[in-house]
Amino acid sequence: MSIILKLEFPLSKNKKNCVFESDILHILLADSIISTAKRFREMKKFQFLKAGEEIKEYHALHAYVEEHYQEGKTNYLFVDEVQMCPKFELAINSLYSKGKYDIYVTGSDAFLLSADLATLFTGRYIEIHVFPFSFQEYCQYYDDISDKDKLFDEYAIKGGLAGSYAYRTEKDRTNYINEVYETIVTRDLVQKYTLPDTLVLQRLSEFLMDNISNLTVVFFPLVIRNITLPPILSDKKALITLAWDTLWLFLTIFEVCNHSGDREGMRAGYIAAFILMAGVWLVFWVARYLPVNGWIKAGTILIISCIWMAFTNDVYAYFAEHKKQLTILSTHFSDWTNHICVNANVCTLILIFGGIAGGGLLVYGMINRK
Repeated sequence: MSIILKLEFPLSKNKKNCVFESDILHILLADSIISTAKRFREMKKFQFLKAGEEIKEYHALHAYVEEHYQEGKTNYLFVDEVQMCPKFELAINSLYSKGKYDIYVTGSDAFLLSADLATLFTGRYIEIHVFPFSFQEYCQYYDDISDKDKLFDEYAIKGGLAGSYAYRTEKDRTNYINEVYETIVTRDLVQKYTLPDTLVLQRLSEFLMDNISNLTVVFFPLVIRNITLPPILSDKKALITLAWDTLWLFLTIFEVCNHSGDREGMRAGYIAAFILMAGVWLVFWVARYLPVNGWIKAGTILIISCIWMAFTNDVYAYFAEHKKQLTILSTHFSDWTNHICVNANVCTLILIFGGIAGGGLLVYGMINRK
């Protein structure tokens, strides 16, 4: 961990330096990182002091900063990779309370999320969002707006991560971006939330990146709602949408598992998707096409849903794992500590109350049939 103390910053007569704090907050919040860098280069009257391994303990961090404080000068404290110092918030809060320092803390996104900051520094911090370069900032970085079409083509390939611009070859730039991705997704998020299966996280993030701007299950209903279909299909938009959802689900499983070569995962995914969509299609058919009144439809759907929820795991275990089990046989309402009994109790209660409610709706619907 490195700490930069910019200590020799005269309070007197240099107006540019005196307004630096408000300027840097305004500049960063406006995403003008380039302007901030230029301001740093223009400043000559400050000193950098660096410290490393010896201050990875919050008492040592506090003592080091206090030791280098200089009276009569503006003391700016920059702490980078602050998460490397356990309980760093104790040292930072103590230094802040003295009112002698202008403090800036940076670190890993996964360890400095907004919720964490709100807990650690309640009412004492301003969160500064630093985004990748926009196209306008990309043009400013290269100080060239003569051919914006060419610059935009380059920006579309290079992206907005400014650190990659320092590399001259496409291979080096790609390696840099991959390292940033691995650091954020594979290291930071996994460590932050102690995720047991990094492969699933990697597949999910890759799939989301691959499908940016693609026509997906989310947008298809909006698209089909506004198009004119042939007369034979004009009243089948809901059916077409559900068919698309089903196809999209199976294609997604194929894409994710085929990309990673996980054939066993593909098989398990197909089984789970089939069980899920079987229930969905059955409910859809009852709601849309069963020639009965609404009460009977509601009762039928409720009963189907309760049966589906109670026995889905058993059906999946039979087809995917070749296990013959019946969860409700482990029902024991006096035991709510064992997770097997809890699952069985919940499934049984769903069947009981769902069956009673669904049966009541069926009876009422039959009585009121026209």
